[in-house]
Amino acid sequence: MARAGLLVAAVLLSTAALAACDADEPAPAPEPEPSAIQRSVAQRADSVEEIVAADIDAGVAPGAVVVLADDSGERTVVRGVADSERRTPLRPNHSFKTAALTVPIVAATVMQMEQDGLLRRDQTVAELSPGLLAAGDRITVEELLEHASGLTEGGPASDDDAFVREIADEPLDRQPGERFEYRNEDYAVLGLVVEAVEGQPLSAVLDRRVFEPLRMRTARLAPEQPAPPGLAHGYDDGQDVTDEDLSWVGGAGAVTAGAEDMSAFLRGLFEGALVPSAAVQQMTEMRDLSFSGWSGYGLGVARVHTDCGVAYGHSGGVPGYASEAWYDLETGRSVVIMLNSVGGAVSGTVDAILQAALCD
Repeated sequence: MARAGLLVAAVLLSTAALAACDADEPAPAPEPEPSAIQRSVAQRADSVEEIVAADIDAGVAPGAVVVLADDSGERTVVRGVADSERRTPLRPNHSFKTAALTVPIVAATVMQMEQDGLLRRDQTVAELSPGLLAAGDRITVEELLEHASGLTEGGPASDDDAFVREIADEPLDRQPGERFEYRNEDYAVLGLVVEAVEGQPLSAVLDRRVFEPLRMRTARLAPEQPAPPGLAHGYDDGQDVTDEDLSWVGGAGAVTAGAEDMSAFLRGLFEGALVPSAAVQQMTEMRDLSFSGWSGYGLGVARVHTDCGVAYGHSGGVPGYASEAWYDLETGRSVVIMLNSVGGAVSGTVDAILQAALCD
């Protein structure tokens, strides 16, 4: 999407005015060159609202919640319904299945644990959770964080333990550390490693380390089925798929949360409320790649290029739900996008919102 740049016209002094100046007076400072006016968060929200209204009214998804923020404040744009059958209006505090937005939450938790001396990123899975993986003595925490473990892919299971057990004894697809290959298994394993080190369920660890400090009241890991109150219904090809159980992916994608709470996490992570700036820098050191619209991947954090620079965060998608969370380190602007549908048209909506939210 092209940026709408508003230009400030330069004010020129007339030659007559210059002639009237006393020759002994210092020359006036030159006027600044024309430059783009930075739009406020409210102005950018207005642009986003136009996109959301047009696309939701056109049937791209039943509803959408978008949260824009910068150092001056936050704005939330809401459109559509949370339940197509009952026509329940979507509200800012409706939660969504965030899918892979769970990944940076778990990554931040692991980085916190390293700061607390509970583990090191160069430690192997076998050191921290003996017997979890047959190749656990070859795979480090850092390789799990950056999706470079070499683990093979499994399939749906009854829970995250069973999901990991399914691939625990399988040969690796590649040498650990060799290259990036996105695997849900990496973060499902990390979730179990966190549990082993902390001696608590992952849900309790995330509550204590992330959700409670940031007052993320709608956030929870793997809520019991059927869907908890406040969860927007999700749709896939017009079918309600809300009750599809995805808790078995554990640390790879089982968090549900509202968009405003995810915005609190995003800004808390990149602005130092969860981990020190040095840890954020480590998380955002990128391995260049081209995957799912990303241009790089670090430690649980992806990079995308925008019309005005780069942003860091993550994407998530499961049947019925699409989510995005991105932060521009240069401008301090952020955006969280949540829709209760998936499909080809959704990606166009998401890209348009991303550019309007982060760029002038």
